[in-house]
Amino acid sequence: MRWVTTRTTRRSYSAFLLFVLVVYLIVSVAIATATANSCNQVTGGHKSWVYAPPHWVCEAPEIRIG
Repeated sequence: MRWVTTRTTRRSYSAFLLFVLVVYLIVSVAIATATANSCNQVTGGHKSWVYAPPHWVCEAPEIRIG
């Protein structure tokens, strides 16, 4: 039996992927704003964003000589 994708099936997949992307963006923004100041006491506010799972990672600032 051959798997046949119809236009309706492709639209459903596209709609589902768009929905997942929008939910991920909303959750990421909510996490980023809720925890924006969590690194201020540890590293003086230096942090970087990790995309999966979305969260901040506190990092010490790099000092480059030369």
